[in-house]
Amino acid sequence: MRGIALKLLNQGGYKLHPYPMADIAKMLLMKETDADELCKSYGLETGIDKSTKALSLLAKQAQFNPPEKDVFRHQCSLINSKRAASYYQQVTETEVDQ
Repeated sequence: MRGIALKLLNQGGYKLHPYPMADIAKMLLMKETDADELCKSYGLETGIDKSTKALSLLAKQAQFNPPEKDVFRHQCSLINSKRAASYYQQVTETEVDQ
């Protein structure tokens, strides 16, 4: 879903328009550095916007290219803490680091 959102941001609008990375990160429920990494993994260009001096997605500057495999997988620590233990962990009563 995040990839589709980035694709729409990159293709939308009437002209070259930088989108602040802080706003993108907020929409995608990610940290700003993670959102920047996600944009780069999809082949999108990021940089410092001259007018705001903030890290931004430089829309329409590069073509959107989905990665071959899922190279970036953001997992929320809250969700991971609520995830049930695997069957192996239940049987052996051990913890497996992920």
